[in-house]
Amino acid sequence: MLKCCCEKQLRTVRDLNPLVEGQGQETEQELLVVVAETPDRLRVLVHNDDVTPYDFVVLVLQSVFLLAAAEARRVTGEAHTSGVALVAVLPEQDAKYRVGQAHALARTAGVPLTFSLQPE
Repeated sequence: MLKCCCEKQLRTVRDLNPLVEGQGQETEQELLVVVAETPDRLRVLVHNDDVTPYDFVVLVLQSVFLLAAAEARRVTGEAHTSGVALVAVLPEQDAKYRVGQAHALARTAGVPLTFSLQPE
């Protein structure tokens, strides 16, 4: 298996389709196709605390994670009663970016609202 500079896996057409004529014969030029790697997905969790106002959590879930109002209230309620709730499952970069945005809003507001990430 070949790797390019951007670390995506490359495979020959033969590797992807065993019905290609000439299976097993070496050629000097083989057509390469990029097989996109599936991005890692992370679970975003919101944690309850005794300081952050309920309405602030709902607002952050709506503005940062783009949850509908009813879903944001449901997730906030679950975190309030259970201590933690699943917000979303997102690609790794998106999850990290949104959690960073949420933490920045919380710090600006002076509240200890916390989100964490777990592998899916």
